[in-house]
Amino acid sequence: MRFFGKTQIDFIGLRRKAFLLSGIIIAIGITSIVLKGG
Repeated sequence: MRFFGKTQIDFIGLRRKAFLLSGIIIAIGITSIVLKGG
Protein backbone atom coordinates (compact mmCIF):
# COMPACT_ATOMS: atom_id res chain seq x y z
CA MET A 1 0.00 0.00 0.00
CA ARG A 2 1.61 3.21 -1.14
CA PHE A 3 0.48 6.51 0.27
CA PHE A 4 2.74 8.44 -2.06
CA GLY A 5 3.47 7.64 -5.66
CA LYS A 6 6.87 8.34 -7.09
CA THR A 7 8.35 10.93 -4.78
CA GLN A 8 11.33 12.76 -6.19
CA ILE A 9 12.64 14.68 -3.19
CA ASP A 10 16.17 16.05 -3.17
CA PHE A 11 17.12 15.05 0.37
CA ILE A 12 20.74 16.17 -0.02
CA GLY A 13 19.69 19.66 -1.09
CA LEU A 14 17.10 19.83 1.66
CA ARG A 15 19.66 18.67 4.22
CA ARG A 16 22.05 21.43 3.23
CA LYS A 17 19.27 24.03 3.61
CA ALA A 18 18.20 22.51 6.92
CA PHE A 19 21.76 22.73 8.30
CA LEU A 20 21.96 26.36 7.19
CA LEU A 21 18.62 27.20 8.79
CA SER A 22 19.56 25.40 12.01
CA GLY A 23 22.89 27.24 12.14
CA ILE A 24 21.15 30.59 11.75
CA ILE A 25 18.63 29.77 14.49
CA ILE A 26 21.40 28.61 16.84
CA ALA A 27 23.43 31.76 16.14
CA ILE A 28 20.39 33.94 16.90
CA GLY A 29 19.79 32.02 20.13
CA ILE A 30 23.39 32.36 21.30
CA THR A 31 23.42 36.05 20.41
CA SER A 32 20.20 36.58 22.35
CA ILE A 33 21.62 34.80 25.41
CA VAL A 34 24.83 36.85 25.29
CA LEU A 35 23.04 40.18 24.84
CA LYS A 36 20.42 39.56 27.53
CA GLY A 37 22.90 38.05 29.96
CA GLY A 38 21.51 34.56 30.25
